[in-house]
Amino acid sequence: MPLDYIVLALGFMITAGFYSWIFRGHANFFDNLGTAFVFAFIALLLIAAFEFSIGNEDLANLLSEYAYFAILIGVVLKAVSMALEKRSN
Repeated sequence: MPLDYIVLALGFMITAGFYSWIFRGHANFFDNLGTAFVFAFIALLLIAAFEFSIGNEDLANLLSEYAYFAILIGVVLKAVSMALEKRSN
């Protein structure tokens, strides 16, 4: 069952990545990837909140841990993107 939610979050990440790639003018790769991980964080946290509300605390905790790692990776990639942008200017 947690695998279904992880696949859902990965699908959300891919969708967010394509959105930012198409509509933001092919911006920096790290920026797009960071945005995808931030969207995955949001999706995972919303799913975790839902699971917690229906009483499935173990799954909610697991999804919250995955959400934490997703936001951590997203913020690091955003920082790399900003550093590369500053370096090129």
